[in-house]
Amino acid sequence: MLENATAIQCRLCNLQARGSHEDSYDAFVVVGDIDGDAAKALATQFGESNAIGMRCDVREWSDQLSLFETAISVAPRKRVDIVIANAGLGGANDPMMLNQGTLWNSMSIVIAVSLLIGKTDPEETPQEPDLNIIDVNIRGVFYTTRLATHYLKRFKRQDEETDRCLILKGSMAGYIDWPRSHQYPASKSAIRHLMKCMRHTSRDDGIRVNVVAPAFVDTGVIPAAFKTKLTAAGMEFAEVEDAVSAVLRIACDPTIHGMLFQITLKNKSADSTTGRSLGILPRTRAPEGYIDLAVDDLKPADSLYAFEHMALNMNTAIVELKRFMAQQGALDIAIVGGGIVGLICAIGLVERGIRVRVYEQADSIREDGAGLAFTKNAVQCMKLVSPLAAEALRSTQTPNGDPDHPNDHLQWVDGFNQPKPDDPSFEPMLFRLFVGANGFEGCHRAHLLEALWKRLPSDVVVFGRKLQTLQDDLDSEKLQIHFVDGSVEEADAVIGCDGIKSRTRQILLGPDSPASYPQYTHKLSYRALVPMDKVIPALGANKALNQCIHIGPQRHLLHFPVANQTLLNVVAFNTDDNPWTREDGRLTATATREEVVDTFKDWNDPVRTITQMFPETSEKWAVFDSFHHPVPFYTRHRVCLAGDAAHAAAPHHGAGAGVGVEDVLCLATALTKASTLANDAKAAAAAAFTVYNDVRYERTQWLVRSSHEVCDMYELDHPLTRGDMAKCREEIEARSHKIWYFDYQAMLDQTLRAVEAKLESARPQATDHGTRGVLEAIA
Repeated sequence: MLENATAIQCRLCNLQARGSHEDSYDAFVVVGDIDGDAAKALATQFGESNAIGMRCDVREWSDQLSLFETAISVAPRKRVDIVIANAGLGGANDPMMLNQGTLWNSMSIVIAVSLLIGKTDPEETPQEPDLNIIDVNIRGVFYTTRLATHYLKRFKRQDEETDRCLILKGSMAGYIDWPRSHQYPASKSAIRHLMKCMRHTSRDDGIRVNVVAPAFVDTGVIPAAFKTKLTAAGMEFAEVEDAVSAVLRIACDPTIHGMLFQITLKNKSADSTTGRSLGILPRTRAPEGYIDLAVDDLKPADSLYAFEHMALNMNTAIVELKRFMAQQGALDIAIVGGGIVGLICAIGLVERGIRVRVYEQADSIREDGAGLAFTKNAVQCMKLVSPLAAEALRSTQTPNGDPDHPNDHLQWVDGFNQPKPDDPSFEPMLFRLFVGANGFEGCHRAHLLEALWKRLPSDVVVFGRKLQTLQDDLDSEKLQIHFVDGSVEEADAVIGCDGIKSRTRQILLGPDSPASYPQYTHKLSYRALVPMDKVIPALGANKALNQCIHIGPQRHLLHFPVANQTLLNVVAFNTDDNPWTREDGRLTATATREEVVDTFKDWNDPVRTITQMFPETSEKWAVFDSFHHPVPFYTRHRVCLAGDAAHAAAPHHGAGAGVGVEDVLCLATALTKASTLANDAKAAAAAAFTVYNDVRYERTQWLVRSSHEVCDMYELDHPLTRGDMAKCREEIEARSHKIWYFDYQAMLDQTLRAVEAKLESARPQATDHGTRGVLEAIA
């Protein structure tokens, strides 16, 4: 992934994308540049399957984050291996300078090398300087470095074999005196020292970091008239190809780390000694166009040599001490259930330095093939839980409608009546609700689950562990987790994310409590994933590619696209007056296509057409919830419930997973805060869980009630609305907005205040604060 579509970038992109044959390509390249059109034009040269370009202002964190997330989502292997921070800014307006105008009075051109300086009058009030060069060259590069280390570290964790590196573009201006300019050389010196600091620790994360430092390179940016004057004054220019060669050498040689390549003249040989600096100069100075600067490592005879090694040794000791203290003080959390909410919770806690184990009763990550969707608000909560989790979701999301112009509305249509006999495909639009820009994007549940699992360390999820009981002895430091296979584990606390049939809930409430078990709602759901190439000819692209809820008496059917619009997720609901009596406790049974077709035989043509595309056999799901026997509380001591385990809701709002993410955000925030204030892990977990229960209970129990009731509204049977579409819209809109526009920031503020209030008297002693402060100050 590269930033800035310069001449060097163009050549580099060409060499990286092309393989050994002119028509073959070995790398996928993503180019970001503040000139989005230039970036796209560069990428177009190599075809959509080999490169893309997009606008990216490196000064904006959101732009760079979007660039990285886009690169990951479009790359064939869904990862990033090499990051080149190529963006940089020089200019004719370095405002830190005093007036030296006489030097340039004879020149009528504006140059872009940060040499020409503005006029200032020492007798006038000084003006605030324009620090755009600093913003681009330091802020922008630091943003890139932060994102690069984040993503490269993650992908290295998933694949130990593949080499990964970060290449920073510096300048020879950062190594030598550079008269008449302050910002540019100062910013490039910062890049040099960023590499020098990173090279001692980044290797531990599997990331190589190096710098290339061009001097004057003939890229075409320097105006011809000025180049002529520089050449006449004895200036020699380095070649673009040498800069490209240096970058490719870094990218392809896994032994090069902690070096600076200087783009220079050729007449010196270059030794690739690790931990040194190489630069790029004109070819008359260096045979290969780049040389080893040999200035980034102090020698034993240097007066600062001993001090530097003392600092390095101290830094290593501090890092180890911090790791030791983190391990000693970290909470140890067990999560029961490896579903979507459980894995998102695990990712969020791992990123906060909390030790986590997920115990999943299945033998592997497997999930039914149904689709689900998250509202924009739920996605924002997921980003706060963990950018990793949000990126996993993003990699599996599918736009609603035209991908270039997504449909940001949910729509309800009359699926029962056939008002136009001469147009059987017509369905009256009853109402539409705006969900915000990109506010509804579906995903394949199994794809999302796999994406989340891949973003956890390999030892976090333990399969084949079905919970039997919990032993929470208040006098014991740890609680014990007993599994059906006879194994026993220990943890500071347990979070039950084991779904609608939660065993953790049964243990928490007791086997005699009716709230321990969900109840049958007398609704069945028939689910199918239908290939889109089969759906579009039958329904038309508009109906096939857009979310739609077809409502009618006692039944309703909804659909939306998933899997990058290659599949249509269909869920058809039917009223069932019989009890659900499977002896094995399963909530699913086999259904035939004929059963689904017969259920909707009296409905209009589009609905009947959809049911006829169901596979010959599929599964029907009994819809259970906790509406009649709500869970009275979510926590006791060091055990708590989250997601469907706490508030099992029917799926009619499509909000169960999203509200589960809200639970996780509250839990992660409370646990993190409590762990810094409590005297021990037991107190931290108990306080965090109590606050979580108080903050989340009312909203989540409302969801259980509303999800149960809104089904009756879809099926024209609720006493508040019946068949009155105006009332139906008003009621559904109010309930939907309560879900979509939840004030999660207020939830976070409430959570933090409540944890502080609960643990105010249990803050660590002053000596603990002093130690922590010293460590943070030194680090």
